[in-house]
Amino acid sequence: MTKPLSASDLKALEAQLYCPSGVLGVDIGKRLHQNNIGMTMGSVDAMQLSKGDCVLEIGHGNCGHLYALLSKAEHLNYQGLEISELMKTEAERINQELCANYPVKFQLYDGLTLPYNGAIFHKIVSVNTIYFWQEPLGFLNQMYDILQPNGICVIAFALKDFMETLPFVGNYFRLYATADFKVLVGQSKFDSVSITTHEEAVMNKANEPVKRTYAIAVLKKSMSQ
Repeated sequence: MTKPLSASDLKALEAQLYCPSGVLGVDIGKRLHQNNIGMTMGSVDAMQLSKGDCVLEIGHGNCGHLYALLSKAEHLNYQGLEISELMKTEAERINQELCANYPVKFQLYDGLTLPYNGAIFHKIVSVNTIYFWQEPLGFLNQMYDILQPNGICVIAFALKDFMETLPFVGNYFRLYATADFKVLVGQSKFDSVSITTHEEAVMNKANEPVKRTYAIAVLKKSMSQ
């Protein structure tokens, strides 16, 4: 039987999920990649990548999915942002060959301000980061501003009802139901949003399968902007 985590253990785990660091952070990055790959690739598919797209991923983790993403279309330009120095380093290590042969760049940022000016990207994707946005509306509007006209932004997140069952979810997390997210998008600059909900089996900390419900939201910027 797996020993239950103490309150201090749960708090430490929550901090690691927010910003992985140290030896434990490497393991956290691996587990996040394994547990989130369904959400990640579903979100990649939702971007509808096309030849020559410039793609931004916010919160890429160890980016073990990069090869699969780059295989979706020819001549993609990929940029990744992370608040975790460890995850940036791990992504560069794991994808060393891709970084040397493709237009791939990983960059640190402060989690508040996207370090770009102007409408640069055709597609933006972010998986399981929305819980940690300190200013959700402002962050969405920043994404809108750096998208090209007719651009697509895909945001994936586990739904509130599921997240509330997890013992490590505390003050770092802001949780969303689909209705909450629609309200947020309605206040933003984005022109439209479509949301699909999904269910999958993932492993919990006791190495037992649980059903996770999540949403993939596709936000669009109009052609006329």
